[in-house]
Amino acid sequence: MPTPLDPAPQTDKGAASPGRTSPDGLVAEPDDYALGRSRGGLTTKIHLAVGASSHVLATVVTAGQRADAPVFAEVMARIRVPRIGGGYPSTRPAHVLADRAYSSRKTREYLRRRQIPHTIPQKRDQVGHRRRRGSAGGRPPGFGREKCKARHKVEGRIGLLEQARGVGTRYEKLAVRFEATFQLTLVRQALWHLNRDPGALQWLHYSWPTMPELFGINHLTLSTTDLDRLVAYYTELLGAVLAFERAATPFDPRIAVIDVGGDDHLMIVETATAPTADLDPLGKAGWGLRVGTHAQLCEVREQILGAGWPVGPIETLPTQWTMTARDPDGRPVDVRAHRPRTSSPSPTTG
Repeated sequence: MPTPLDPAPQTDKGAASPGRTSPDGLVAEPDDYALGRSRGGLTTKIHLAVGASSHVLATVVTAGQRADAPVFAEVMARIRVPRIGGGYPSTRPAHVLADRAYSSRKTREYLRRRQIPHTIPQKRDQVGHRRRRGSAGGRPPGFGREKCKARHKVEGRIGLLEQARGVGTRYEKLAVRFEATFQLTLVRQALWHLNRDPGALQWLHYSWPTMPELFGINHLTLSTTDLDRLVAYYTELLGAVLAFERAATPFDPRIAVIDVGGDDHLMIVETATAPTADLDPLGKAGWGLRVGTHAQLCEVREQILGAGWPVGPIETLPTQWTMTARDPDGRPVDVRAHRPRTSSPSPTTG
């Protein structure tokens, strides 16, 4: 039976220990206790994934004689960066930097399969082997010397961890307890850093952007003193659809939301007095709508003229046809139709 002073032998030098399984089916402790014999005697190796802000993203503990490259995929699989606003955690870094120990075909294929850019220097024997094969050796992988210099953050983070005696010198019998020791060390170092500099919370942030994804403008808001008149203008003349209407309450005004197509909406709020700000400070249309074809644009123009509301002529631009109308509140509305890409003669409007 293996003990901390006599690790269990491994038949495959690079294979991971299967571990003893607990009654609930989870691996509780590796059979070798994450202890192995290397030049320094009985040692344990900590594999880290560190972000650009020196924040530790993932950790794996193995025996000291284990090579780095076979554990690379396991370390990457443990990266889970929470997203702001919820959702699935981010698992794919923007770029991976690693030293020569990870320069293997399997590692590079793994990164290419996940479409992760990477900078890993080649080993000297790999370079020589490729050159001896000539054209059959293929092209060398890309390598950015300046970008690779940022790899010092991993070494610096390991040095910071080893300042804790319980991490630099392992005293625990079980690997799970040793892993808990340096996890607590990470927490203690983070709290110490925040205590010295409360404004340095960015030091704990993750190394790639976690901003929420934007999908466009949700709605525009207009104010009017006559909600029914303005809604009728946009729905009956411009083809919008009334999506929602709410009556006034003692605390909130009456509003209506109309669908103008393309998952875009216009919110109209009824107020007691007209807005005092200039409706068109730039002298141009404040916002615009789009129809499908030039014929539809002409049809909309005729409907607006038939209703007695002002509308300008249709102008021909290099990529579209456009006209400017005025809604019942005098607000400019730009209505456009995109021109086809083919070079055909432009229709004219009488």
